[in-house]
Amino acid sequence: MGREINELKIQNEPPYSVTVDLWGVKKKVEIEFCIDDLEVDDNFLYSIIPIIESRISFINEHRSKIEQVLIDDEGVDLAEEWASSAKSSEDEKDCYIMENGQKVYIPISEEFFRNSLHISGALIRFEDSLDNVETELYIYCDPDFFAGHGFYISIYNDNEIKSNGLFG
Repeated sequence: MGREINELKIQNEPPYSVTVDLWGVKKKVEIEFCIDDLEVDDNFLYSIIPIIESRISFINEHRSKIEQVLIDDEGVDLAEEWASSAKSSEDEKDCYIMENGQKVYIPISEEFFRNSLHISGALIRFEDSLDNVETELYIYCDPDFFAGHGFYISIYNDNEIKSNGLFG
């Protein structure tokens, strides 16, 4: 096994999962198979570890690109819009109090937005074959600009990264 894959948890039934470091934090990544007549056993799971490692490495090595996709999809503007709809601070100008009590100052810089992003979970899905792998990331912000909502990101087989907007 590679150094990033700590444990492959094999259960009698799906979901299969691995625990890995994503952006420096241990996270559970679910693995889903959408392949007809696939027989999943220990040997099969062991055989796909290199594919999983490759997807995890891509996520970790392309963090700035993933963040930029969210910025290009107007994530900063959206964060400002949501934050400025929260209760304003009586004591501080351009300061808003999020639902969890955190303060957010407007305008929000790209750097502040980038630093707020963290992956809450991920899914690696094998579609139709082992050669067609899609990865989904669920990214939240801290402070919570979006009142419990997060970004849904798709990373396609060709490593194209796409923002699918907010979810939750």
